[in-house]
Amino acid sequence: HTAKEAKFIVHSEEISVNGRIMKDIKSPIGMFDVVEVKTTKEKFMVIFDELGKIKLIPVEDNLIYLKVLGKSTLGAKKFQINFMNGFNIIVDEKTAKSVKVNDTIVYDFIKKKIEKNLALKEGAQVYIFDGKFKGKFGEIKSFTHYGGVTRDIAQIMIGKEEHNTAKDYAFVVGAKKEDLKRFN
Repeated sequence: HTAKEAKFIVHSEEISVNGRIMKDIKSPIGMFDVVEVKTTKEKFMVIFDELGKIKLIPVEDNLIYLKVLGKSTLGAKKFQINFMNGFNIIVDEKTAKSVKVNDTIVYDFIKKKIEKNLALKEGAQVYIFDGKFKGKFGEIKSFTHYGGVTRDIAQIMIGKEEHNTAKDYAFVVGAKKEDLKRFN
């Protein structure tokens, strides 16, 4: 309830984010991070609601969602994938070729391995993290590409209504509707 209580909990090393113990009260927590409370053994995934406020969703696994922002070559057979939250991972050539910018990687932070790649394509289930529809989940219907002149647009079904938003605001969270059950 108070800052003093929060400081006590963090300094007691009771909180971990994505498997790393938090020791600083000012450590950032971002979208789709998994926060674990050691004494209660509870895990929560962080997302934001329509007003931009933090919403904690109970989870039982160690999976985080990472949106791909870029890829680069490090050497003959080493590639680096850069993510929206600042994470980077080193992968082999096969994995690097299968991942595209704006895809989402489902990553197990305990095993330190990629569980699956969710492509940003028609039919994908997405979470809108910015713009007029932030905090909502929907399904990609189609894209309008402008060839770099302006932002590409994604047509998304939110409930029974079709809306347009920037393609960059769509964060893939599943390949089919059943995948959204994790976020309820």
